[in-house]
Amino acid sequence: MKKSGMKGGIWAVCFTKTGACLLEKVICRLGLTGIAVEGFYKIREGLDKPGMLQPVEDSMAAWMGKAFQEADGILVIGAAGIAVRSAAPWIRDKFTDPALVVMDEKGRFVIPLLSGHVGGGNELGKLLAACTGASLAITTATDVEQRFAVDVFAVKRGLWISSRQRAKEISADVLAGRPVGIFCAFPQRGEIPGELNRICGENDLEEFRGKHLIYLGVKRCRKWERALEEKGGGILYLVPPVLVLGVGCRKAADPAWVKNQIISCLQAEDIWLEAVKTAATIHRKLEEPALRKLCEEMNWELKGYAAQELSAVPGTFSDSPFVEQTVGVGNVCERAAVLGSEGGELILPKQRLQGVTAAVASKGWILDWKEEVEADRWKDYTHM
Repeated sequence: MKKSGMKGGIWAVCFTKTGACLLEKVICRLGLTGIAVEGFYKIREGLDKPGMLQPVEDSMAAWMGKAFQEADGILVIGAAGIAVRSAAPWIRDKFTDPALVVMDEKGRFVIPLLSGHVGGGNELGKLLAACTGASLAITTATDVEQRFAVDVFAVKRGLWISSRQRAKEISADVLAGRPVGIFCAFPQRGEIPGELNRICGENDLEEFRGKHLIYLGVKRCRKWERALEEKGGGILYLVPPVLVLGVGCRKAADPAWVKNQIISCLQAEDIWLEAVKTAATIHRKLEEPALRKLCEEMNWELKGYAAQELSAVPGTFSDSPFVEQTVGVGNVCERAAVLGSEGGELILPKQRLQGVTAAVASKGWILDWKEEVEADRWKDYTHM
């Protein structure tokens, strides 16, 4: 079974009998931690007992292409040049490429080559070094300089990153010692990293001398965007998936129409679509094709509740006698949003759209700067 949000574990390849011995050792040791490793060998003279390794019949470039599509992490036990040349046709950017790590066949050194941060390459390298005794060579600048890395921060906490380019600009500012601001729309605990300047409101933003701001929230702040654009900078939004969309629609509604209505509604309110984790509705609507298709296409979880459960949700809602007579509860979208968010705050009340109703509630979320968030994306990985 694959871990949520991940593709296919680690693909690893070797080229010599010595490398094959090391790879089988890696597979066994990582297997003890529940990490899935698919082992391959590309050896001209072959192996007497290939054991758990699969032969690579295609070229290394073709194998690497498949690994880029299907794996989360790639380990090459062999020369770094082989890894680089094989990967070159498939490399896109650090936000979408899988982690690529190289080890020598004696297991002396392990070097993350690609996607050290977002792809988890550095963490995979640390894990491999720990299980083999190899020396780890990390080359990413923020790690070498021991500076705050916004992409690592986001990945650790499961935050969506709004702009790849802006993230690069912020990392450059941090390394150059230029001020970077941070605003969080959620409660916080602890002290922020020394490289960042806490922004609490418009007064702080006016006095802020930097050009870039990290904004943790579920909505866009266009006024602040304009203010920073005038300085030649901008905002990097980091968005936690903490929203629940309460939704209702007419029977047999057109899926494309429903999706368009929902997306237009959220965008009109400057709510990031990436902030939505769950769509909630009354139980009888769970099999509604329009809602199922919406959630499939948006990668949202779909939850349904009985009318009795919705009726029992505490709070003041815009109930309708007609709706209550029809489905047994006076308001579906608001109550479903609040119930789905476990009693969260209703940040968007009932919106009466064309054949669709929608409301949004936010779950509680706290940014704890002192908390050691699990960074190792390979930890607790279940077998495929």
